[in-house]
Amino acid sequence: MASLLRMGALPRLYSRIACRQIQTSVARRYDPVPTVRPEYGSELAALQAKEQGPWTELTKQEKIDLYRAQFDKTIIEDKVQEPYMKKMIGLISILLAISVGLFSFLRKYVGPEKPISLTPEWQADHIKIAKQRRANPISGISSKS
Repeated sequence: MASLLRMGALPRLYSRIACRQIQTSVARRYDPVPTVRPEYGSELAALQAKEQGPWTELTKQEKIDLYRAQFDKTIIEDKVQEPYMKKMIGLISILLAISVGLFSFLRKYVGPEKPISLTPEWQADHIKIAKQRRANPISGISSKS
C-alpha cells in the first residue's frame, strides 16, 4: 500500500473515477492540435481543393466546415469538463442499495434468533419480579397490572 502511495497510483485512480485533474505544481502543456490530420471524406473533397487556394475566397461556413473536419471541438469546448456529480450520486446510490440489500439478507437468513428478553412471556415475568422486589419507582407498564 505504501508503495502505491509513493508511486502516486491511488491519486491517479481517484482522478479517473471522479473525472478530476490532480493538482500538482508541474506546468502542464495544453495542446489541442492533433498531430495527424485526418483524411477528408467524399463530402469534403471539394473543400480540400478550395483550401489549397486563397482563403479569402472561402465562405464563413466553408471555413467552419474545414475547422470541424480538422478538430472535433473548439478549444473552449475541449476545456469544459463533464460534470461528475451524476457519477458520484449514481455511485453512492448503488453502494447504498448494495448495503441495504446485504443488511436485509443478513438479517433474514444469517442473523440469530430474537433475544429471549423480547418475548412477551419474559417481559411479563420481568414486571412481576420488579413488583416483588419493590423496584422504585413503579411507573409505566409495570404499574398497570
